[in-house]
Amino acid sequence: MTETSETKPLHIVAFVLAMPGGPLLVTALTFWMAYIPVYAVLIGGLPYLVIGTPMALLMALWGPVTVERALQWSGLTILCLTAATALVVLAIGGGEGLGLVLIVGLVSAIFGMGWAAASGWLYGAMTNEKTV
Repeated sequence: MTETSETKPLHIVAFVLAMPGGPLLVTALTFWMAYIPVYAVLIGGLPYLVIGTPMALLMALWGPVTVERALQWSGLTILCLTAATALVVLAIGGGEGLGLVLIVGLVSAIFGMGWAAASGWLYGAMTNEKTV
């Protein structure tokens, strides 16, 4: 194996601190924008941790934890969840509420990917690993 494809052991303390730390860091840096990031953390923080933690663990299992990979995995996760939710809405309601699903998916992409990038950066900073 080359050095870039090696799977390094997961630093569990850094991982546990980085997962909630990413959203909190982004919120602390951007709360001045009409407090929108504060509400985003209050509304989306728990789903981010419940869905994002298993996905981040899978990402860490299959390669290094980097900002780029965190963005890729979070984007794919949000895309899949939005598509699945849209299909359920179409099957149940015949299209009513589809716009809301797409808006929530877009907002989730903006905040979720930012939080994931910050979490990946924090993890790399705590473990002294290259994160970009």
